[in-house]
Amino acid sequence: MIPDEQQRWVAQRSAEDLLWEILLKSGFPLTTPVETLTLGAIRAIAERKSLRVVLLDEGFAKNDQLEVNAVQRFRTKGVASFYGIVIRMFFRDHAPSHFHVEYSGHKAEILIETLEVVAGSLPRRTLGLAMEWAALHRDELRAGWSRCQRHERPIPIEPLE
Repeated sequence: MIPDEQQRWVAQRSAEDLLWEILLKSGFPLTTPVETLTLGAIRAIAERKSLRVVLLDEGFAKNDQLEVNAVQRFRTKGVASFYGIVIRMFFRDHAPSHFHVEYSGHKAEILIETLEVVAGSLPRRTLGLAMEWAALHRDELRAGWSRCQRHERPIPIEPLE
């Protein structure tokens, strides 16, 4: 339980105070840039491929569409996202090496070496796009699998354009 005098102090803190506290506790320096949230800013932040991003609800200025867009851009677990397709890898996942594809409620696991679907299913067009992307990025997928096996985040991979 927080004593009354601390509750009053916490209640008087601004959103900016909370942001800096989170940044400092997360190991960010005081020189960390703080940006106004716009779709362009979110895209630029996502392109930096940072492993950590701190966003406050207040920064979205009650723009639900912008907030949903940001969540979708940052929720990919660091692999890739394109055309509504999300590619994921999980730490210490079972062998053989594979990646997960999600699209509109459909899920599949695809082997990296053979591009064979070993679990689940996807709509034909989605599967084709995922296979095209995977064929272009097989070396990065192998590297991502190795990193995940060491409980490290995979390096983000360029989406299909």
